[in-house]
Amino acid sequence: MGALTTDSTSVSGTGEANSAIVIKNGTTTIASGKTDSAGDYIFNIAKQAGGSTITATVTKASNGKTSTASTKIADDAIVQTTIGALTTSSTAVSGKGEPNSAIVIKNGTTTIASGQTDSAGNYSFIIAKQAGGSTITATVTKASTGKTSAASTTIPDVKDYALTANSYKIGTANLTGTYGKDIAKVRLFVNDQLIVQATTSNGTFTFANIASFITKPTDKVEVVGVDSAYVERARKTVTVTGTAVYDYSLTANDYTIGDPTLTGLYGKDVSKVRLWVNGVAVSQATTHADGTYTFDKVASFVKLATDKVEVVAVNAAYNEVARKTVVTKGSSILDTSLTPDPYAKDSATLTGKYGKDIAKVRLWVNDVAVAQATTSNGDFTFTNVA
Repeated sequence: MGALTTDSTSVSGTGEANSAIVIKNGTTTIASGKTDSAGDYIFNIAKQAGGSTITATVTKASNGKTSTASTKIADDAIVQTTIGALTTSSTAVSGKGEPNSAIVIKNGTTTIASGQTDSAGNYSFIIAKQAGGSTITATVTKASTGKTSAASTTIPDVKDYALTANSYKIGTANLTGTYGKDIAKVRLFVNDQLIVQATTSNGTFTFANIASFITKPTDKVEVVGVDSAYVERARKTVTVTGTAVYDYSLTANDYTIGDPTLTGLYGKDVSKVRLWVNGVAVSQATTHADGTYTFDKVASFVKLATDKVEVVAVNAAYNEVARKTVVTKGSSILDTSLTPDPYAKDSATLTGKYGKDIAKVRLWVNDVAVAQATTSNGDFTFTNVA
């Protein structure tokens, strides 16, 4: 009888020619028939279990004598080992394998659990949490043959992009929070503008000296975590409490009489800056994003060293929020121009023009004042001068 394995689906051999033959597994007949004229036989059989003894018995028809041969099926099969999926939070590993067999669980070359499968092939062991990216292997060894079957699973390398931000009260110096181990940098955004990058240490971040950036409960304040490639991974809105602090600061540079411009600085909550001269608003400044302002053509408004010059700030509701007196330097510039028109002898009138700082225009003849002109909008007229 030929050798058999657990995968064999036929049995063959030789015996007494033209004789009856029975193939048995123990006492169970699994095939029967006759040898051929050369004594050969071959039969199809179902696969038989490892360790089974298969017997072929030939009976000679002429005298009833029998001849038997047997073979033992090698017990080389082993149940395929399985292992359940694991995460970085897993504290147990389980699966199936060859029943009643030794099993070793390893992370790489390090054994993290060992024991035996139960009679149904199940196993379950307590393990320490393993790092993401680790490959965990379960290897079962069949005692009877020393054959092994292994299965493995890779723990997903889950990134820790956690980010939290504590609430912030207006006027407080610092803003703090926590960040996950895979966050590389934490940044502060106020009203969608990047303001500053936090200092980080052992999962805690701190934004220092930020009171000047967050001044109103309505400010949109966010902390943003990025990874080592500066890709945004987390964004959290910060709860802002407290009373609004407005920046209505206002400064004016000194002004030298005759200069065309007057400049200064204004706070970010100032909406408009206006120029007042002697209690009257005369001009509105051009304001710039860098917090500076400029008044043009100032020389036409400020002529005298005694002029009262002020800059006035208003908010978005046009309410005055700041007023500063401008220091003026230099000498007064007076318009005392006087231009008479040509006079034709015997004409009844004499006319001309005068500057705005002229109060009266008088007519002198041969060093004697003889008349005072009527004046209007820079024009003067003497009548009855013939």
